[in-house]
Amino acid sequence: MKILSRPVSVVSLWLTLSGVLFAGERAEKLNAALAGADRVTVASVEERDGFKPVEIKDQKAIAVLTGQLEFDDRQSGFHCMCDGDTAVTFYKGERKLAEISHHHGRSLRWDGGKWKGDSLFTLAAAQAWRAWFKDHGEERFEVMYQQRVKAAKLAQEEFDNFVKELPAGAAQIFTDADDGMRTFSPDDEDGNGKKALSPGAKKLKALFTDPTKLAVAVSRALGTLDASGNGSWSMSTAREQLVIECVHTLDGSAFLSGLTAGGADRIFLLGAARVFFFEGMGRQLPAEKGAEWAARLCEAVLTHDHCGNAGMALRALEDFHGQPVTGLLVKVASGTLKVPSEKDSDDPGAQASACLSLAKAGHAGTKELVTKLLARGTLPEMDAAACLIARSLLGERKLLSADIFKIDSYTIGYGALAALEKEGGRAAVDAVVNGGLEHGYAAVSMEAVLTVERMTGQKWFQNGKNERPDWHIQKVKKWWSANRESYPVEKPAAKPKRD
Repeated sequence: MKILSRPVSVVSLWLTLSGVLFAGERAEKLNAALAGADRVTVASVEERDGFKPVEIKDQKAIAVLTGQLEFDDRQSGFHCMCDGDTAVTFYKGERKLAEISHHHGRSLRWDGGKWKGDSLFTLAAAQAWRAWFKDHGEERFEVMYQQRVKAAKLAQEEFDNFVKELPAGAAQIFTDADDGMRTFSPDDEDGNGKKALSPGAKKLKALFTDPTKLAVAVSRALGTLDASGNGSWSMSTAREQLVIECVHTLDGSAFLSGLTAGGADRIFLLGAARVFFFEGMGRQLPAEKGAEWAARLCEAVLTHDHCGNAGMALRALEDFHGQPVTGLLVKVASGTLKVPSEKDSDDPGAQASACLSLAKAGHAGTKELVTKLLARGTLPEMDAAACLIARSLLGERKLLSADIFKIDSYTIGYGALAALEKEGGRAAVDAVVNGGLEHGYAAVSMEAVLTVERMTGQKWFQNGKNERPDWHIQKVKKWWSANRESYPVEKPAAKPKRD
């Protein structure tokens, strides 16, 4: 057994043997391994193999660097979930002494070394590390640091803007609940999110005595996220989840009162749209009021949103019916309402999406709108697909095949299922089975199972506890393989209703 170089207690001996190091021992062990290093290379982790790294040769200077390494031993020992951003490798001559991965300016990992877990820089060591490399012509660590400083400043501004719309005391509640993670937003597809509140949400709700003020404040807080680019409805941090929990305690009357009291500014309307559409609160309003506010809020998203929510707003608009909704869709489909295009969207453009929604609703003027859009010339793939589906919904047959489902879009997938179900017949079922069941979106492939059930009169999904329709995909395929040839070529006639 190795003889310890310093007097130790029984507790200290146990700590050493179990991998927990003495204060300063992480730095000592690395310095010992790097003794005599005369060359260091630096490369991004992705470029470590196959790219020429930056190289610094200076034994005395490298000794200065290694001598400045200090770690917070008490906080070290964790394991960052990534492989690091930069590989820093030390050599003596041609012999590799150690390969260190650098993690976000916070810590180092010694690959194959004498540490357990990662070592967290002290503040002084982190500063010295950045300065040393910058002085030797390698500025990447300083650039990373400045980017983090800027990001931290923007994050603080975002937080301050969010909490200023809420009562005093909300900031501390969010700080206590913050886990640093950005997760999928807890949207409530059934529109009945009256679940037991988390401890943080209970504290937050207690700050409000007036449900109308709660509806307004939550909407305004969520709306502030648009300016920072973090207002995506499908992603959220702990603070968004807490306010969303609170808003789900409201009934339709209180939410409608909040909509009426909230005003007409962009921040309020964008936040209210998220609650109305994505969190399902709009479905709790009376039908007439629901259609009125759906059109108003969707228009606000289409014209002012910067976070990629326009496609979701247009899809959600299909749940509401009435002149305000139809009027908005016609304005969008005709190009009267100019909608900025979304980059990297998996939805068709606004005009094509609106045409598709109008076709689903059976609007009389849709064919003319689709014709005018197609007359513009070659359209992007998803826009052309949306127009094709709209034509199918309007009565043209044999336009769609399984290939339509190769387009990785929720809107296209769902639209194609609706069109094929309406068309019916063997070729339509073929397309759903061979394409819809294989769609990249789980929601689309699950709906495809239910679509085949409705088209064929078969039943596989029993809606059991935790059961998913896509569990039955192979059963559907097997049944169709055995029964395809006997299935009618044209859509079977509807059975007459009994009195």
